[in-house]
Amino acid sequence: MDGSKRTLFLVASLAVFLAALGVSSVRLALRYSENLRKSQSVFETLSSAASRTLAQTGPQDEAWRTLVRTVYRNDDSVLLVVLHAPGTGILHMMPKSAPYLDGSPQTAPVPPELYYPPQTVSRLSAVVGSAAGSPVTLELLYSLARQRDVYEAARLGLILAAAWTALCLLSATAATLRSGSRTPAAVPASVSGGPAPGPVVPGPVLPDEDFQLPEIPPNPDGAADRGESGPSAPSRESPPPREPSGHPRGLYSPDSGLGWPEYLPERLGAELSRAASFEQDLVLMELSHEGISRGSPAYRVIIRILLEFFSFRDLAFEQDPAGLAVILPNIDAEHALRMAEEFLKKVTSILREEGASSDYRKIFIGLSSRSGRLVDSERVITEARAALTRAREEGDSRIVAFKADPNKYRDYIAARP
Repeated sequence: MDGSKRTLFLVASLAVFLAALGVSSVRLALRYSENLRKSQSVFETLSSAASRTLAQTGPQDEAWRTLVRTVYRNDDSVLLVVLHAPGTGILHMMPKSAPYLDGSPQTAPVPPELYYPPQTVSRLSAVVGSAAGSPVTLELLYSLARQRDVYEAARLGLILAAAWTALCLLSATAATLRSGSRTPAAVPASVSGGPAPGPVVPGPVLPDEDFQLPEIPPNPDGAADRGESGPSAPSRESPPPREPSGHPRGLYSPDSGLGWPEYLPERLGAELSRAASFEQDLVLMELSHEGISRGSPAYRVIIRILLEFFSFRDLAFEQDPAGLAVILPNIDAEHALRMAEEFLKKVTSILREEGASSDYRKIFIGLSSRSGRLVDSERVITEARAALTRAREEGDSRIVAFKADPNKYRDYIAARP
């Protein structure tokens, strides 16, 4: 490729990638604006209903509570709805677990201190009436840019960039094959001094007759293949079972399609090292489904939603006897808390649709993050399981995050002998 063609190719590539970035940015901005308008519409609906309720029956009215539950269930972007008054405290809140509230609903200050990312979450607030002589305020937290919105906005740009990259690779491969087919074979001079032979017309390039592709053994651990003629020989299409010694075979468990429990510490340690190298955060999510047996319809729903929601299958693992674990790279604890809340909402909705509404109460989640610390995998696993135990003990707070203090942890490490 000469200089002019190379320059043209670079300019075209830059234009394609800038177009892909521009298309994704515009689509994301449109989705952000649409969600902003939707949040204002939802807030107007709730504030109007709250005003009527306070003027007639009060915040304990069942019609008001039913409306809030319906809005929260049908709109994944609704993160928190809270009604509060000074002196009285929090009158009503959805969800009751209060993942964005500092403290419990009974002890939280008024106005409540809410923790949320202001770049992607809108906080709407207005006085909607009075109760017992005190003004009542309605507050709404609404997500303006969820992970699904970012993916859908970037999808077209990614397709455009991938198509251009594939076209460039195909063109480069074709050019290489054409230039290789035009190379003439070297013709040795005649030793006897006779006339040199005429030019040799190059023939098609044929593979070496002795070349053979190596066969990939069916056993992923490299053990000797057992004869397939016997009755106990496993099928090549079936998932790899565990060996009699209890060690896993293959990458994924045949029960769930997730990684084996034994692989979690090693993989988590590698991800922690990578996160520390790039100064990124990382979260481990431990999920308990005690009372939901493996193989049951509810368990299959949990696995299906987990794989759809978190998408990284190689970062999800089974946990004995009734649990799951997911490594969430490059996100902080607050982001992971919102993701866990949305995941739990989606699982609850699907279980209710399939008639297993009581099973969602058996699901609890514990979270632990790296939080800028140089920690090993065992420490993070211990913290996540401690948070999970706390979630099971409290009952109402089905999601609990372990909040680590990096400064205290560094002091603790420095004081160790």
